[in-house]
Amino acid sequence: KIHYATELTNVAIARNRETGYAPVVVATSGGCLVNDPIERTRSLLSTVIKIWKNDKRGEDKRGIISTIQPDSASQFISVGYELFMSNEMDSTHPLYSIFKRLPFFGLHCGDGDFELIALGADSKHVLKRTRARLITALGTQLTSAKIMGETLKQLILDCGLETLPKVQQVFGQGYADAMNVPAAVLFMKLVAKLGEIDPSSCRTRRATYESMARDIKHLATICDLMVRYV
Repeated sequence: KIHYATELTNVAIARNRETGYAPVVVATSGGCLVNDPIERTRSLLSTVIKIWKNDKRGEDKRGIISTIQPDSASQFISVGYELFMSNEMDSTHPLYSIFKRLPFFGLHCGDGDFELIALGADSKHVLKRTRARLITALGTQLTSAKIMGETLKQLILDCGLETLPKVQQVFGQGYADAMNVPAAVLFMKLVAKLGEIDPSSCRTRRATYESMARDIKHLATICDLMVRYV
């Protein structure tokens, strides 16, 4: 059965540096957002890497592919784990001494052509996805207490950590808000501050804070580490 593609999957290659890089699209494939076979993504990604390694215009001329950034696309992440995280590095691996010093970085690698390629963590997506979950009614439960988004919002306001307009922005929901990286960073910083306060600084919600103080401090530590290292 033949039908029109509803989206394009693009593979682009760029220099691994903070500024002055311009991604160049080297492959593209039509597909569909729903029920798209994962084999298409796997084949596209592995083929590009193999051509880059074997074609004289690729690795020999421009250097190795060092990391793959899936841009939070679920299929790319799934294929990435399969190709680039199938084995755990030991101390003899060329990248082990570098990666072992990085907080939260998994010491895993692939085989053959994929042994020296690291799967990127997509830091901004980690922050956005974590915030997107924590600001909802689903919240999180680290030990005994379940911390929901509305609880965090009221505690932040009650303790005077930020103004109402800013807090409303940080806890905004919807697609546009989900893409707001500055809001995600501010959210993490506010939760981190929440773990440092004295319960007496809560104007009307001291009892709420004290009932889940241990869980709040755990969550605050995680958010603080994410802002500083992710």
